[in-house]
Amino acid sequence: MDINKIKQIGKEWIKEDMHRIYINNLDQIYGLETTSYKTGNISSATLNGEKISNSRARQLSTDLSCAKIWYDVKTGKIETQHINDPLKTAIINKIIGMVN
Repeated sequence: MDINKIKQIGKEWIKEDMHRIYINNLDQIYGLETTSYKTGNISSATLNGEKISNSRARQLSTDLSCAKIWYDVKTGKIETQHINDPLKTAIINKIIGMVN
């Protein structure tokens, strides 16, 4: 993986012997786009250009906002926390496609 490309989509963090690049904008990377009412509720949503229900979009947005994904520079692996497996696999594949 190209570390410079990873740095473009994430934020580098170094502490003691840890060196990570946290990946930001998971909604955008995953392909989720939403518009909202002034109340904050979703008024419309698409996933990779395909219309999806507002409730599905809300669930995806919640799942992605809770997720932590980072590239561990020392091990060369993408690590995750707080993300379910099907979503984890899909977003990791999208990240790999962006940085290779």
